[in-house]
Amino acid sequence: MLNLRQIEIFKAIMEAGSITRASALMNVSQPAVTKSLQLLEIDLGLKLFTRTPKGLVPSYEARAFYTEVERSFTGLASLNRFAQDLRSMRHERLVVNVIPALSHRWMPEIVAGFLQKYPEASLSFHASSSPHTAQLVGQRHVDLGIAQSRIEDPSIERTLLMHLPVVCVIPENNPLAREEVITPQLLRNQDFIGLSRQDIVTQQLEAHFAAAGVELRMRVEAALALSVKALVNRGLGVGLIDAESAAVPSAEGTVIRPFRPLVQMPIYLLRLRDHATSLLEQCFVQHVIDHGYPAGKDS
Repeated sequence: MLNLRQIEIFKAIMEAGSITRASALMNVSQPAVTKSLQLLEIDLGLKLFTRTPKGLVPSYEARAFYTEVERSFTGLASLNRFAQDLRSMRHERLVVNVIPALSHRWMPEIVAGFLQKYPEASLSFHASSSPHTAQLVGQRHVDLGIAQSRIEDPSIERTLLMHLPVVCVIPENNPLAREEVITPQLLRNQDFIGLSRQDIVTQQLEAHFAAAGVELRMRVEAALALSVKALVNRGLGVGLIDAESAAVPSAEGTVIRPFRPLVQMPIYLLRLRDHATSLLEQCFVQHVIDHGYPAGKDS
């Protein structure tokens, strides 16, 4: 059975040209190098070197064996480089889908921070609705999803990442802009721009308004929080949207105020259950968990 250490010493002798130089190169005593060479010759059943007044002369068999050894070590070096690439995540690309509310500020900040920490990693992120995000995860079109989701698909694992508080977006010339906190009572008789009635946040808000005896005067219903904000900016009414969408820079014309009672949008990390995860995915998930939305940020 060939011994890797013997092969390494043989390679060193061939490249150094002598036992003395091979000993120094390997940081091994000369007797140990000589003994290793003798054992290798016994194991191979070959005479590898002939001693001459000018030093060791490799045999034909030694030169042929060295060619194969060098090829093998080149392969090992390649494997080592590939393993290093895996550790640095150089050969991986992670595909993440997020809801639009998180795609303008939060997600770019998450990605920038992650790539600063892992500069060899490669990421791709896209934005779509929560149901579509869950569908993409379930169909393996993306590695991870970050969404507001009530999906009950047993193949998808959900991890609660954070809660986005709901805030009130108000035209700056509206008297409500002078209020520090907005309540359902203050929104009585206000033109209201809301999200779809199927939205989780909308359903929570309707319950609070019903409890306060306030009927919303819905003027426009929009699919996206950013659309609500744009319509408020044009003076068409007030809106209640998540704090992240409200904080996206836009043209002057609106103010943001906290809304009470507190209503929050739950955000989940979605991934396939019981599937093998790459090192890149594990590190990114931990990074997202460690850098969730700041608690209490609602204005």
